[in-house]
Amino acid sequence: MKAKIAGVVSITGAIIAFMIGSAFGSGQELMQFFSSNGLWGCIGSLVIMAVIYTWICTIIMDDGYQLQLESSSGIWRHYLGKVGGTAIQWFSILFLYSLVIMMISGSGASLSEFAGVPTLTGRVVMSVLVVVTLMLGKDKLTKILAVIGVLLTVLIILVSILSILQNYRGFAAADDVLARSNVLKASPFWWMSGVLHPAYSLILLTPFLAGISYGMKDRSVARLGGMFGGISVAVISTALSLALVASMQETAEAEIPTLAIAEKLHPAFGYVYIVILMCGIYSTAVSLEWLVCNSIIGTDEKSLKYRLFALISTAVAFVCSAMPFKRIINVVLPITGYVGILVMVCIVYVRYIKPHVHRNLARPGAVGK
Repeated sequence: MKAKIAGVVSITGAIIAFMIGSAFGSGQELMQFFSSNGLWGCIGSLVIMAVIYTWICTIIMDDGYQLQLESSSGIWRHYLGKVGGTAIQWFSILFLYSLVIMMISGSGASLSEFAGVPTLTGRVVMSVLVVVTLMLGKDKLTKILAVIGVLLTVLIILVSILSILQNYRGFAAADDVLARSNVLKASPFWWMSGVLHPAYSLILLTPFLAGISYGMKDRSVARLGGMFGGISVAVISTALSLALVASMQETAEAEIPTLAIAEKLHPAFGYVYIVILMCGIYSTAVSLEWLVCNSIIGTDEKSLKYRLFALISTAVAFVCSAMPFKRIINVVLPITGYVGILVMVCIVYVRYIKPHVHRNLARPGAVGK
């Protein structure tokens, strides 16, 4: 029993660490998908997100357990076939690269909002750090920053709870503030935002969950770990989204809404939060760029081809990051969400409309590609 509980906790923690990244930590993502819908629209979209998110994490962990795929990308072919699987695999690489652009833009926006420096400053610093890290070898530096994800998650929860307790009267005024503000939305419909958020997350989560389910011995651990992982991300999202609504006067026009509520709590929170957030952006940007380079060039990090590609692709990402941070989120994530909806339809077909596919999964000792 203890081993099962430990397994479930481990999977839950992995999902939280993977999804609660720097874009999430900035608050801009949740602002556009949930908080921008007003109090009741926010709650309604969060409920939809929680249900879909939990379903996604549970069934993909279950399928990954049964398929036992050596290559986690093989899960795409299971759901979409050879052609569709290959297409979505290349789309996911493009999506990862767009996230690199988002991280570099976010670093500029974060430093600018906190210290008043030009956004170019943060973008240059982050781009140089990414290139230097990849030249030295990702593992040498990013292992030190593995704890950043945990610290960022704890800080988000703490800031969210304290902000709600301090600003709960702001819930009543949130809709009026939104009506006077120019807040970007992921969708004009609150219910669609609730669908799009887990749908875009699906593109990131699917190969990741299939990968961590490889080699697992207990189906119930896989399913429960996925379920609690999905629930946990939904709970954290709810806490931060409601905190943004309660502080809408400060967060509506902010590039980095969570920094705004952290500074409102106490200036010390602002200093701590910006440091943790910038470290999170750095580690996320390096990891994403490393994945892009490995997917296109290969795993030889010391080869001239690899280093040239890392240098050129980061330079291109720097140029593209001149686009405002909130605008990049508003373009990239909803578009990816619509693609994710198509993938969800395929998953529903494979699991429920064509159930013999699952009856024929060769779990005992089977290894897929």
